[in-house]
Amino acid sequence: VFFFFMLYPPAWSVARMNTELYRIGPFVLPPKTLFIMVQYLMNRDERWFPERGPEVATVYLHVAELAGAVDPDELREVYREASLTLRDLAGEAFPMPDAEMFPYLNPESLFEQACAMDPNPGAFQRWVDWAGERDDSAAVRAAEAWRRALPQDPRPLLCLMRHAEKRQALKKALSYLRDAELLDGVSSEVRRARLRLLVNGAFRHIQQGKWRLALPELDELEALPQAREGDRLVFIAALRYFACSRAGDAAGVAATLRNIEQSIGSIAAALLLSSAGSLCGGSYGVEAGKLSGGWIEALLRVRDIGLDMGYSIRFDAGFRPRILHELWSAPATDLDSLFKLAAIAVKQQWRDVAYVISTAGLTRPDPREGHFLLLRARALPDLELRRAEDCIRAAFTLARRNNDSALAQSAIELWREMRLEGPFNVDPGLMDNRKLDKLLQRERLRVKPPQYGAWDLHGGLELASSPRRKPRRSRRRPFESDAELPF
Repeated sequence: VFFFFMLYPPAWSVARMNTELYRIGPFVLPPKTLFIMVQYLMNRDERWFPERGPEVATVYLHVAELAGAVDPDELREVYREASLTLRDLAGEAFPMPDAEMFPYLNPESLFEQACAMDPNPGAFQRWVDWAGERDDSAAVRAAEAWRRALPQDPRPLLCLMRHAEKRQALKKALSYLRDAELLDGVSSEVRRARLRLLVNGAFRHIQQGKWRLALPELDELEALPQAREGDRLVFIAALRYFACSRAGDAAGVAATLRNIEQSIGSIAAALLLSSAGSLCGGSYGVEAGKLSGGWIEALLRVRDIGLDMGYSIRFDAGFRPRILHELWSAPATDLDSLFKLAAIAVKQQWRDVAYVISTAGLTRPDPREGHFLLLRARALPDLELRRAEDCIRAAFTLARRNNDSALAQSAIELWREMRLEGPFNVDPGLMDNRKLDKLLQRERLRVKPPQYGAWDLHGGLELASSPRRKPRRSRRRPFESDAELPF
């Protein structure tokens, strides 16, 4: 639309009259001089808009991202109907034939042309990001084009490496990595790529029971300088624990466990090993009741270890009661920790834990209380949908009041998912100040978690399964593991 109106502006020219003496370069214009500016000609003047240049590339990138957000078949149908309407108004001479103009609405073609006009890393990165969300082969084509246009940039090689790794083509991935290291071996991004590639290879070999291949890879990992940053050696030690377990090396298992516990403590070690075991296809048995104190700190530390290594940690549900008990008796004192804990609770689908976290957040006056209202809406049992809707509406109102666009968007998405209304219901609507204050006061006082059914705490998130649900109000609660939250 932007590109079309630039070429075919509704107003072909604009006229203005000055009220006082005005000078433009060598020209002196007396008052009441009529200026006529013809934007139709200006937008076609190659002095300002060359046929192939950075300005036009910027327009192409913008249009590509707009077109990429729409289904291709739907876009083609809308374009066809718009073309027919415009031709009916302007006649057959209207300069917009389908065969010539529709490629300008093809995102991949637009990205390719934009990068050819202005081959810079930012443009190529936008192309790769768009393609990676839709089709691996399209992402590979974009990365190959990036590599040809900017052969000294290691980033397209890292992109190609990731896609080769995804296809299990490890030799090809290592080849791309070596080329990237030749270009810029000291880059933190390149060094991190080698760490990630070796970790993924060790994971895969442990899963396949090929511990003889995994152990040398772990030795190589431990020798890398970048592996010594933070708690990365602890994560590698967790892999060694399961490699030794597969090899039947009891002494190695005991020594590795001792090193992990000395580094991060027994509780964090239990959380890390139980999570790594689910990834490696192994198991780590420990009774949560035998461990006491420090669960929140350990939980956050293990989460950070996983994120640093590029893995999204999932925790064993057996630890949930101890974490809930510690949260209830001694909640985290800082809001940043509460936000991190909220993200964990949502991902784990621990609604009771999420409820206690929302209580801790709502009892502290803070401009971000709308985030905790939205968390409470997610945490409520299936049978309290009306209360959840009120919390979403209040969170949306606070987001608008505080100009928090991320929170407003999250509230809108949760509202639409809960009500099964797709992308067409605009927003939850605003709540007046009196109702908002009453709701906040009421929710702050409701500190005790509600009663949850088995479907609330064990993954039964389809509300239609509840026998007490009204058929016409069948809804699905969007308590997904990777939900986009403002936490």
